[in-house]
Amino acid sequence: MFDYSAELEHTMGNNFKLSVVPGMINIGAIYLLHISMAASMGLFYGGLAVGFCNSIAPLVKHQSAGAGDDEPSVTTQPAIGRKCAP
Repeated sequence: MFDYSAELEHTMGNNFKLSVVPGMINIGAIYLLHISMAASMGLFYGGLAVGFCNSIAPLVKHQSAGAGDDEPSVTTQPAIGRKCAP
């Protein structure tokens, strides 16, 4: 449990950095380098894609590592609102 919480804290720290840094670069580039709207949107969506990939990485890691474990993986757990089969 502590390993999961440490990994979550690490991932959230990376997500914070990956969301703040592209925004700062974008604002600086707009005012100092006078970049176009298209370049600004490219920076924004590039940062969004990198942040999304970073947030999905633990799910992919634990799905591939937990294939032989007895512990239920994320995909075998029932969805919210569904009843478990006895």
